[in-house]
This record gives sequence, structure tokens and C-alpha cells, in this order.
Amino acid sequence: MRFVEERNAGNAIAALQSSLAVSAKATRNGTKVTVPARELVPGDLIYVKLGDIIPADSILVGPSGHELIIDQSALTGESLTVTKGMSIVEVPSH
Repeated sequence: MRFVEERNAGNAIAALQSSLAVSAKATRNGTKVTVPARELVPGDLIYVKLGDIIPADSILVGPSGHELIIDQSALTGESLTVTKGMSIVEVPSH
């Protein structure tokens, strides 16, 4: 009986880890592909849409004159959203 319980617990943990894995849509060799966030490298161009989880250490490029509202609760524990301003940065090229 204990073996079955341990196997079920192991399966549940594996399923949870799989569902929490962050992936990103990025351009690789001129093609848009989905890659695990841990495989992103400096200079990768990623695409995000409303509700996406943005991989850490990303530079977001968007239309000028728009604000970005971020939910950082997973990082900071803060329950309020944060408005991010825009600034001009040099985007690394491949």
C-alpha cells in the first residue's frame, strides 16, 4: 500500500513541476518557436501577450507611449500591480 501512495505522490509532484515550468515564444534561426525559459540566451527576442509569465532579466520592447502594468506578487508578495515606465535602450542583435 505504501508503494502505491509513494508512486501517486511522485506522479503528483511531477505533474505539478510540469505545469509550473515557464516557457517563452522566441525567435530562433528566423522561426518563432516555444522554448523553456531556462534555455533563453542574451539577445533572444521573445514574444509576450496579456497574461503571459515573462522570463526574468528580459528587456521588454513595446510601442512608445504605452504603460506596462505588472503583477509582481510572485516575486515580492505585494498584492498591488506596479506600473512600469518606458525608456529607450539599445537592444542587442544576434
